Amino acid sequence: MKKLSVGLFILVAFMLYLLKQNAPQSENSVIRREPSNEIKKSAQPGNKPLNKLANQSNTLPPLTVKKDCAEYLFLQYPPSSNYLEEIRQKLDPIVGSWYYEKSAAVDLAAINETSTSGKFFLALAHAQAIEGNLRFQNSDPRKAFDLFQEVIFEDPSNSAPLVFAAAAYTRLGYKKEAAALVKKINQTTHFDSYLKNLIIGLYKEVRTPNDYVAAANTWGGAPIPSYRMIKELKINSGTSNILGNQLVSDGVKSGNEMNESEWIPIEYAYGKKILKDIGKGQQYPFAMTLIQLKINHFGAPAEILDEHECDPKQFENQVSRINMYFNNR
Repeated sequence: MKKLSVGLFILVAFMLYLLKQNAPQSENSVIRREPSNEIKKSAQPGNKPLNKLANQSNTLPPLTVKKDCAEYLFLQYPPSSNYLEEIRQKLDPIVGSWYYEKSAAVDLAAINETSTSGKFFLALAHAQAIEGNLRFQNSDPRKAFDLFQEVIFEDPSNSAPLVFAAAAYTRLGYKKEAAALVKKINQTTHFDSYLKNLIIGLYKEVRTPNDYVAAANTWGGAPIPSYRMIKELKINSGTSNILGNQLVSDGVKSGNEMNESEWIPIEYAYGKKILKDIGKGQQYPFAMTLIQLKINHFGAPAEILDEHECDPKQFENQVSRINMYFNNR
């Protein structure tokens, strides 16, 4: 399967425009999916490109755009009005539309989720552990912990529900319960926030540029877990080593080219920070540097387009490639 390096296109082409329009003011905003201090640092002296990221074959050069070009393309291709309606049934097994469709307020008492990932997102909402524009009514910490326990039972090798449940307990002062959950992280094998499933679901059915704009607009406005809660956990160096390596693992895999659908930069950034705090992780570049390595490591520098060079045909071709990429997943 050909790996397409379209991560920067997805991250920049419309997110820059949406940042201007909709970005909240929180540290981990819906558009800025990274902790401000960690990701914004440039590559440090001595940081070398990962060997595993070098010389990838069959990789298409990326389309990188400036904000003016992104705005121009956004206006040229208004979002499809029926795209979300068409894919909603396929997204329901991941999470209900309450999570990703723009709404002034969401009544959590009226929502029921049956999938593991849906329960996880609903637990985050009840625990007030979500960053974004959504506002929730009738959140219930007890319901959050019940849902977290269901997710932990259904996905026992995943550390994500343990991390956020422990952080929620910590905020409420239940230190004993939090410590018991933190201890269980040592028996897990990976960290999965289920965001990648949602992103793939949003883009998988893209057929036209207008579909792409609708998907990008939806993802740009969707909430994300409150990753800053990770910093509130009391964990020893052994558990920190396990959790930190789980968080960076997707990013350092050479085959994972497309950020956000194959690796989540903000998770990678927190993983590196956790490892750095225990004197490890120096071999890993900063998250923003890693994005650039994955985009440019195959040799062709990214073409920078301004509004005078912005070519809708290139955009249309890129959308076709995105469609091919997700159809091969």
